Amino acid sequence: MHQQEQDLLYICFEKHLHHYVDEDECVEEFTLRVIEEFASIVLQQGHIPTQYLQEIHQELEEEIVEMLQKKIYGHWDIGHYRRAMGNQSA
Repeated sequence: MHQQEQDLLYICFEKHLHHYVDEDECVEEFTLRVIEEFASIVLQQGHIPTQYLQEIHQELEEEIVEMLQKKIYGHWDIGHYRRAMGNQSA
């Protein structure tokens, strides 16, 4: 994955971590929302052809889960992290 796409993935990740509807969403829901936004943007910009999107889905999922584990380290789950950070839902 190119650096530009990696940065975009992190931007999508941070956006969904701090602007949410369900404070206690599970990791799978969170990951899916980040992938959906990331995919929408890169497809719109033409960075990744549609036929390759499914191939990179697993890689994106693993990358997001790893970022999430590092970001919320020391917290029980996403909801606990969000409450500890005092975030406001969007």
